[in-house]
Amino acid sequence: MRGCALAKKIAFFLAGAALVLALNLSAEAEQAKEGAGPIRTTADNKEIQGEVTSISKDYIAITYLVDGQKGTEYEMLLPIDKNVKLEHKRSLDEIAIGDIVRVQFREVADEYKNETKKSRKGTIISFVSPAVKKPETDTMVSGPNN
Repeated sequence: MRGCALAKKIAFFLAGAALVLALNLSAEAEQAKEGAGPIRTTADNKEIQGEVTSISKDYIAITYLVDGQKGTEYEMLLPIDKNVKLEHKRSLDEIAIGDIVRVQFREVADEYKNETKKSRKGTIISFVSPAVKKPETDTMVSGPNN
């Protein structure tokens, strides 16, 4: 009996997965019929400031909001334009994790019939301040035994 119930559950799951796949393929085919391009494209220049959490020649990650009460951090990963302009630094190598930067980026939104796809690319990185140095202290133990 148990094997039969398990087989029914697996069959039901597979049928549901096949239905989702068929609907997804149908939506993609309809979008291709209507034209591969978006209905409308909008572009905005935006800016974000925060602490660098990761950086390379291709991208920069910035923590821009920390909610101490909830214990959450909000971070944005931005691809960097190959011709990125730097302000207050000569190269990306001079920017370190923990530094505060302001990044201007271009956000392009392509609107399709059923969805909107956004892409972002950093165009200007402005160095604001160096990382805050955390004091390196030895932990002192105090108590009745010391």
